[in-house]
Amino acid sequence: MKLTVRQSSVYRFDTPQSVVMLSHRLTPAARSAQTVRNWSVQIPDSIRGSSFSDGAGDLTETARINGPVEHVEIVVQGEVETRDKSGVVAGLRERGAPAAYLRDTRLTRPDKTLLDLARTSLADLQDATPLDQGHALMAAVHEAIEPGAERDDEGQLISAAEALAAGQGSALVQAQVFAALAKSQDIPARIVYGYVATGDLGDGRDGLQAGEGAWHGWAELHVGRLGWVGFDPFNACCPDDRYIRLCSGFDAEDAAAIRMVASAQADSDTEISVAVAAAGQVQQ
Repeated sequence: MKLTVRQSSVYRFDTPQSVVMLSHRLTPAARSAQTVRNWSVQIPDSIRGSSFSDGAGDLTETARINGPVEHVEIVVQGEVETRDKSGVVAGLRERGAPAAYLRDTRLTRPDKTLLDLARTSLADLQDATPLDQGHALMAAVHEAIEPGAERDDEGQLISAAEALAAGQGSALVQAQVFAALAKSQDIPARIVYGYVATGDLGDGRDGLQAGEGAWHGWAELHVGRLGWVGFDPFNACCPDDRYIRLCSGFDAEDAAAIRMVASAQADSDTEISVAVAAAGQVQQ
């Protein structure tokens, strides 16, 4: 399937900045399930810096904008050919060891309730493969957590433990719960940012639900010979040809596709719009 993407992101500062530094992972890396046909990331008035592939195989680029800077605009456009590999993530040029993704962070650290959910979900699957355990944990998260917020009242990302206690959370938050459950069972897990096509693609499949705001989020488990395999608790399925994978990390904060540092402390308003469609269809 060929998917087209257009994303517009505008960050407005309440105080002009003398300089803004940013790094982004907004260009999909080639792998067996996706081939980038054309892609551009435009940041007006910026000075492009270095670009490289990180240890997880994700493409990173840096930029600088000299002030006075009242706003930063990022426009992403491109086309990616995708293939359904049943969630298997193969072809990334990774250098890191999967075991590194067993460590917990503030956002994925499990509490007693999370550990209890992992145990009950896998009560009859202790001898099952990590792949089968992953499917059981995904079903448990999908049932336990309803769609909800991604951040708390102070603007902080909601942790896995907080989301399970509240019984609700965004796609990224649900992915963190899933990752926390998997890591508690010694299965390496990481969080993924990307795009997902939600509308009618003309092939008879039901539309997917997207996460809060611009991004969709899911998780990947390392399951032996298959390597990394994606799981989307929000939609209760493994990523297929409706997904475009951008980047990954230990949690939703570490996996962020855009990181920005301004010269002075300031509040900012963000306007983000994203459209993903099958090639040839009109984007809304």
